[in-house]
Amino acid sequence: IIITMTTVGYGDMYPQTPMGRYVAIFAALLAVVLVALAVGAVTDRLTLSRDESKVLEFLDNIKGKQERKATAGKMLQNGWRAYLEVHRHLKEKNRPEE
Repeated sequence: IIITMTTVGYGDMYPQTPMGRYVAIFAALLAVVLVALAVGAVTDRLTLSRDESKVLEFLDNIKGKQERKATAGKMLQNGWRAYLEVHRHLKEKNRPEE
């Protein structure tokens, strides 16, 4: 049951003696504990602290403001170009023909 719980192997090979079975059980449980400790340590190192989270949030806000400014500028440019195009078209239409 211990070997099945730790998903070690397919069951085609297994220890025959009681001592071999104890060693296999101990090794399997030790492997589970070591993997759990390694995962915990890596997760702890990759988790941002509160200060780091605040800095990241601040930088994201700055980037968002810059993107909004660029988008607003493009909208104003396109609006102004459209206005000038319509105004020029109306001037040409109202110009007396020679």
